[in-house]
Amino acid sequence: MKVFRIQFGINNYQYFLADDANDSVKLYMRDCQPLADSWVPPKVFVQYPRAKKSDFFQSNSSILIVNEKARDALNSHLAFAGELLPLPYNDEMYFILNVTECIDALDRERSEIQFGDVRRPVFRPDRFTESTLFKVPEDDLRIYVREGESDFDMEFRQAVEAAGLQGLRFVEVWSDEQ
Repeated sequence: MKVFRIQFGINNYQYFLADDANDSVKLYMRDCQPLADSWVPPKVFVQYPRAKKSDFFQSNSSILIVNEKARDALNSHLAFAGELLPLPYNDEMYFILNVTECIDALDRERSEIQFGDVRRPVFRPDRFTESTLFKVPEDDLRIYVREGESDFDMEFRQAVEAAGLQGLRFVEVWSDEQ
């Protein structure tokens, strides 16, 4: 089994920022709490409109913003991980994945944590849930992807590649073979 951290191609692709600085907090989802009942999407803009478009429009690592193509291709993975919140932009609909699957799967004694930053996570596989996308309470600014034991037709990374989706990188941060 392996765990990857999602990284976004923010230097290579377009990304969203909140039009009003006061709404920026809506683009940081840290506490893994459901928001659908109170969600009011912030108005967003693309900082560098001449950059390449991708299927993911990140503003930070705590959320996953997908276009409709990515939502359709990854729907089963996304649904298990949390809730999709609508984010309209220029007559198109995007969706923010608010990851509510925040699990106590970090082995704190064996992980390298400095000043609240999880630098080298070590996971407890016996605590993983059905969701392949998750966060941990100690590191709720990052989205992790579990691979190796899944009930889905294909792993999340494979689904991204099979659909030809652009804009994500996967950095391996842990393996049970280490």
